[in-house]
Amino acid sequence: MFDTAPLRGRSFNFMKDLFDIAPVEIWKDIQGWEGYYQISTFIRIRSMPRIIIDSKHKRVFKGRILKLILDRRGYKRVQLHSQKKNIFALVHRLFAQAFIPNPENYPCINHINGIKTDNRLENLEWCTYKQNTIHAYKTGLLSLGEGDKSRNKKLTEEIVKIIKSELFLYKDKYLATKYNVSREAISRIRHGRSWKSVKIPQ
Repeated sequence: MFDTAPLRGRSFNFMKDLFDIAPVEIWKDIQGWEGYYQISTFIRIRSMPRIIIDSKHKRVFKGRILKLILDRRGYKRVQLHSQKKNIFALVHRLFAQAFIPNPENYPCINHINGIKTDNRLENLEWCTYKQNTIHAYKTGLLSLGEGDKSRNKKLTEEIVKIIKSELFLYKDKYLATKYNVSREAISRIRHGRSWKSVKIPQ
């Protein structure tokens, strides 16, 4: 296996140059899933071989390349699970956490060209919530809902659709910060007390 230890602490440009010339696929542990899953420079994800022993059984799991799925918002996800948790993680976030430095500890990731499935190194960048929202409008990923004429209106139908699709992933506090609204506004959406007519596209 390729030793990734010498890469730690290197600059983003160094990593990009390495991706351009490296003839081998480099694998790194997925953050929070060490020993269970890894992601590579080819944007592939694999499970690691392991043995699980409980009170009654001994099970042997062989490592394999995992299938990626496309969620309703157009992003690639992968299912990660253990005995304690089960999630459908965003592939571009896993990739960025593994291979793109984030010295400012930014919370969001932009697809620079606006193509949600393009998870190449050169198309991803860490950013703030505000930068993420501005970029989404510039690339057409977000647009003002038709009939929304009020300048004081913080939420649009399009944004509410996205919020509703993320309710099962994030807590109210996180969503409120991300979309610059109150936690009460998110709570009202979650419990169907506002924006009832807005449905998530299937």
